Amino acid sequence: METPADHGLSAAEQWLEVEAIKQLKARYFRLMDTKEWLPFSQVFTDDVVVGVSHDKHVPGDTIRGRANVVDFIRGYGHYHEEYRKENGKWLISTLKLTRLRVDPIVG
Repeated sequence: METPADHGLSAAEQWLEVEAIKQLKARYFRLMDTKEWLPFSQVFTDDVVVGVSHDKHVPGDTIRGRANVVDFIRGYGHYHEEYRKENGKWLISTLKLTRLRVDPIVG
């Protein structure tokens, strides 16, 4: 997994970049939960790839990551993500959810 440190940033710059990505991810979930679909669409790049593995790298402008997800209704798995900085703003350019376990909804 690449980090902002891989791009020669100072500790303060690294913190700002990581915090910006954290805020993006929080906005993603908040807008999805509140079903605000127009603002939700704005957390993605225009060429976003969802649910498909995509290996693309633009030095200095792309960060890849993985987060664990637990869905208490259906199961759990991992998000595999790629973030890209466009016009000074981090956006999600690739999002793939790999489910490790899926439980059927009963009732």
